[in-house]
Amino acid sequence: MRILTQMALILAVGFAGLAISMLLPIPLPGSIVGMLLLLLLLLLKVIQLKHIKDVSDFFLRNMGVFFVPACVALVEHFGILQDKLFAFVLVCVISTIVTFAATAGAVSLVIRLQRASKGDLLK
Repeated sequence: MRILTQMALILAVGFAGLAISMLLPIPLPGSIVGMLLLLLLLLLKVIQLKHIKDVSDFFLRNMGVFFVPACVALVEHFGILQDKLFAFVLVCVISTIVTFAATAGAVSLVIRLQRASKGDLLK
């Protein structure tokens, strides 16, 4: 019963995100709004981590399953991509490199900020 309650809570927040995104004057995906709403609810301690932990852990362990529809769509539309395959691969490679660089920069910044807050600027 605990799993069903946790799933219902996550789905309710997700549907609330969809509803809010329809009301917004700017186009913003409902899933993004739902994740931000869940983050806000967790930060405000309206929802505690224990209320969604089991289902969240399951989703994180099985995250690869969520990429299957996107991969199937790529295979189904390969004929369209075939003419622009080089450009598609180039964009994928460049965006991957930019993502790695941005992640490394963010981690480096967080480490520096943590050291600065402890007074360890020289390390």
